[in-house]
Amino acid sequence: MDAPRQHQAIVAIPTFNTGPKVVSVVKSVLELGHPVIVVIDGSTDGTAALLEPLRAEFPQLEILTHEQNRGKGAAVLTAGHRALELGATHLLTFDADGQHPADSIPAFIRRSAGAPDAMVLGAPLFGPEAPWERVAGRRVGNWWTNFLSVRGDMTDSLFGMRLYPLAPLVAVLSESRLGHRYDLECVAAVKLRWLGTPVINLPTRVKYFTKAEGGVSHYRYLRDNVRMAGTYLRLMVKSLRHRFSGKGVS
Repeated sequence: MDAPRQHQAIVAIPTFNTGPKVVSVVKSVLELGHPVIVVIDGSTDGTAALLEPLRAEFPQLEILTHEQNRGKGAAVLTAGHRALELGATHLLTFDADGQHPADSIPAFIRRSAGAPDAMVLGAPLFGPEAPWERVAGRRVGNWWTNFLSVRGDMTDSLFGMRLYPLAPLVAVLSESRLGHRYDLECVAAVKLRWLGTPVINLPTRVKYFTKAEGGVSHYRYLRDNVRMAGTYLRLMVKSLRHRFSGKGVS
């Protein structure tokens, strides 16, 4: 019998026109000693040149590039394929805009190492600066995600800091175009839950930065919520199709 593979997590940081803040974000993760894959997803802000000096200082850094913007989920999938090649067992997604605290990473890895089959989902602890429309809007998303996943045990459906079992994540993102853009977190969580992947909800601080503080957001309330509504509809159709076929949800 083969011995179980040792838990090995790689941090994936997708970035699209995040600006200079991406340097401090990536460096803060690298300083913890973890391997990092940055995927520059069609950025036009010189991100590659900004990050290049970090290569010499941190040999565990890999930088991959999409020539055109494909979406956050596609960037995570690219990182996932590379992480599999490197022998990783888990992938921790970490946004490039500085909202996530790098010092929370060890807690995610500890929880995952103790339950390697589970996905560890960040449950955001919002500060007073968090935009009300983002906080209120995600309550709707959380309801739909829990409804579609059947289990109803996920605290948050959209937080970008998460640690996934790598092979199942790559499999569910590879099977269709769902989850390749802003809908990554919802689709990945729902589909992994359909497969029976356990959930660990880990309270995690989140910081929203103003433009004056270098904050960058590509979130558009109307556009992205319409897209998410379409995602929920497609997931529901898939769920119902499997249920009525007698095959269950997969």
